[in-house]
Amino acid sequence: MDAVKWCSAFLLGVAGHWYLSNSASYDAASTAGNVMTSPLYPGHKVDDDDSDDSDDEQDSDESDWEPHKMVLVVRNDLKMGKGKIAAQCGHATLGAYKRAVKRTPQALDLWEASGQTKVALRVETEEEMMVLADRAKEIGLVHYVVVDAGRTQIAPDTKTVLATSHEKEDAEEDSNASDSDSDDDVHDEDTLHWEPHKMVLVVRNDLKMGKGKVAAQCGHATLGAYKRAVKRTPHAIECWETLGQAKVALKVESEGEMMELASRAKDLGLVHYIVVDAGRTQIAPNSRTVLAVGPAPIGAINNLTGHLKLM
Repeated sequence: MDAVKWCSAFLLGVAGHWYLSNSASYDAASTAGNVMTSPLYPGHKVDDDDSDDSDDEQDSDESDWEPHKMVLVVRNDLKMGKGKIAAQCGHATLGAYKRAVKRTPQALDLWEASGQTKVALRVETEEEMMVLADRAKEIGLVHYVVVDAGRTQIAPDTKTVLATSHEKEDAEEDSNASDSDSDDDVHDEDTLHWEPHKMVLVVRNDLKMGKGKVAAQCGHATLGAYKRAVKRTPHAIECWETLGQAKVALKVESEGEMMELASRAKDLGLVHYIVVDAGRTQIAPNSRTVLAVGPAPIGAINNLTGHLKLM
């Protein structure tokens, strides 16, 4: 555990010359209703309830409840816009989460029980980021590096964000692990209809959140929608993962506008998730910050959010 604590200090010390944001959140609660069938995925159920899924709750007798967090290290030299950073941090959060599900499930239990804290930091070069990634690997921290496809703003195959966690991986399992989990992206073509899918992250621009705050909030939203879709629309998850996990960050100018979109998504049977911030930094407690919709077919998403501007 001393090595783990040292690495956390190391990562924060090297990357922490620019502290972007520290954020914890919980899901927007609403009154539970009936279970309805999604019109997009017949046979799959969509709960008429925006509250968090109860399987995140853990028995306090099972673990030592040491606080856990995730760090998102962003390359500042790429000069990515706020929306691009939001999408890339969504990729990083989900990548690290999926890896931790396999390798450090107890860490996930503790992290989820303590508010899923995320901290966004910056580095100035790819080399600096990869030094951190190598160091995390050496001491057994779960980590994930995002390599962008290069469709917008930056060149293809650019390494953009490193996500790493506080918990040490099992050494034997880590020795056989690569930096990408290929089984997340390979499926039998005969089992799925490969319609393009995407996720949109609708950010409240009126809150005037900084880049780091937006990054952390979009990480929450991405993970929340993903976990919900795994249960409710697994076919959509398979299509989305196979075709690149596309994410687009959009903006609205008020909470009312965001909640209207959430209501319409619910009516259309689209999986969605609203982040409600704990209010530790920048904004007031219980502020609704980001709405994630999907993964779902691009046409269905565009019918809902096609009029919105990019973040």
